[in-house]
Amino acid sequence: LADRAHTAGGDAAEPPAAAMTPLEQAVAEVWSRALGSEVTRADADFLALGGHSLLALAVTDDLREDLGVELALADFFAAPTVAAQAALVERALLAAHSDLHPETPEHSDDH
Repeated sequence: LADRAHTAGGDAAEPPAAAMTPLEQAVAEVWSRALGSEVTRADADFLALGGHSLLALAVTDDLREDLGVELALADFFAAPTVAAQAALVERALLAAHSDLHPETPEHSDDH
C-alpha cells in the first residue's frame, strides 16, 4: 500500500506550471535569469536546481529591483521554493503597503 501511494504521487499528480500565481511567476523569472535555465514550477527548489549563495545574492538583488522588496539571505534559504519565496515577497509587499497606508476606521462620521 505504501508503495502504491508513493507511486500515485508521481509526476501526474503535480500541478502544471500554468498553476503558478503571478507573483510565483515573477519569482520564477528572477530565478531563471540567475540559474540560466527556465524555472517553471512553484515547487522548484533553488538549491536542487544548482543554486548557491552567490546566486542567491543575485536573486535577492533582482527581487529588490524587480519587485521592490528586501529579502534577507537567511529568509531566502529558509524559503527554498518558488512558492515559499513568493509568499515571503507577498508578506513584504503587504507590510510595505500597510506602512504607507495605515488602516483607517471602516466607518467615518467626518463626511
